[in-house]
Amino acid sequence: MRIWFQILSTVAVLIQGSTSMAGILIKNIRLLESAGISEPTHLLVEGATISKRGLLIPDEGHIIYDASGLYALPGLIDSHTHLSSVPGAVFRKDAPQDVERQQRIQLASYLAAGVTTVLDTAIPLPTLQELKAYQEKTGFGPRILALGPVLMPPGGYLGTENFRKGDYAALPAPITSEKEIHDSIIKSKELKTVGIKLAMENGLGPIPNYKIFSAKQRSLIAEIAKNNDVKVFVHSMSEAEHRLALELKPYALVHAGFNEASPSTEFLQKLADSGSYVITTSNIYDAMDLMWDPERIERDGLSFIVPPEQLQTLKNPASLAYVKEEALRESLPWWLPFRLFRPLVDFFFSQNKVQEFRTSTLQAIQKMHQKGIKLVVGSDSGNWPIFTSFFHGYGTIRELDLLLDAGLPPAEVLAMASTRPTAMLGLEHEIGTLEPGKKADLILLAENPLQSRRALHSMRAVMKDGSMHTPKEWMQLAQQMNLH
Repeated sequence: MRIWFQILSTVAVLIQGSTSMAGILIKNIRLLESAGISEPTHLLVEGATISKRGLLIPDEGHIIYDASGLYALPGLIDSHTHLSSVPGAVFRKDAPQDVERQQRIQLASYLAAGVTTVLDTAIPLPTLQELKAYQEKTGFGPRILALGPVLMPPGGYLGTENFRKGDYAALPAPITSEKEIHDSIIKSKELKTVGIKLAMENGLGPIPNYKIFSAKQRSLIAEIAKNNDVKVFVHSMSEAEHRLALELKPYALVHAGFNEASPSTEFLQKLADSGSYVITTSNIYDAMDLMWDPERIERDGLSFIVPPEQLQTLKNPASLAYVKEEALRESLPWWLPFRLFRPLVDFFFSQNKVQEFRTSTLQAIQKMHQKGIKLVVGSDSGNWPIFTSFFHGYGTIRELDLLLDAGLPPAEVLAMASTRPTAMLGLEHEIGTLEPGKKADLILLAENPLQSRRALHSMRAVMKDGSMHTPKEWMQLAQQMNLH
């Protein structure tokens, strides 16, 4: 193993800028495949692509990487992220340049967690353009895909003044006319996004306080999207909201939901019959729970992937008090004065409650899995900018941990973060499996991912487009590139 680390260090130096001068021959590696774990084999990576597989590849002319005893799986895909959100930025009142710096470092957080592709489900267009430009210049970070402009009515989810804080202030304005519906969908198509996001949540609390589009408007959205071959991703949480969503024949639901109730048998059958993808996002409540237990990230051994100022904010008791009050404020209808309910903030937003929500969501996901519904891993990392604990990269690992701990088979959970999202995103010919002709996105683990539920915590190296570093090296590179 000591020799292995020496080789790794040599490779990191040689490929820091480019791998175009020499191929990387990864020898004696066991691959995660649909049939299980392969016998030891070799992979040749040339440039950003896996070019050959097999034991007969000659060593000559290649950088040799002896991966004896290690396991490789495809780079992970997180299908629900918010790259613009910087945890704690609103609480800290970060300056714009500090927000931008952290947004760039957070790209490395994904690579350090083995995530080589992300789908952002609600990114302001200016931020998307800035991050894409940064990647074109540096070649750094996960592959970024995005949904188009979020469709929400005035007073709807993502449309309230309190919600539009931090970078979310740059989200598109709420829709007020049929023409704006049409123009938003066409813009999504022109931007070549994965699809559009339609907000259909009634509220964050027990009393509905968000507006949703009328039945006529929802039908119009579905019709225009279908006519223009634009996929519809729906933000809904409860069974009632999911039922409304299914009327539109959505491509995907961006949340499993069911944080307070169990899905009915009839609904599960309806969802299965629809063929819609469902993005898990159980990490929502796990990330909230982290605010009461900030040392957990240290116990997980993953604090190094979080920018230091974000960790400091998490450990500040005042930040928890701030988040609880803001969450309560957003949960109340406009006609209920916040000052009257403020003394009850711990009743509405407590650690016990978010843990109950997490358990309920995971139980619903279990039932969806048993029903054969197409589940895809998504962490909702970033989430709402007022939160201080939705850490990028770490949230993805926790999402996978939660699904494994809930009893889903390891092979299924790993498929939910690799082969299945590639089908959802239309990238099955580029990524998702380790075979010649596909992108060289992979993770090297010390433990067998089909036998150990903690295998992802044994990550030794991450390769993205042929560039490979240890998780800590990815973070060090990001810090060096963004010192100012």
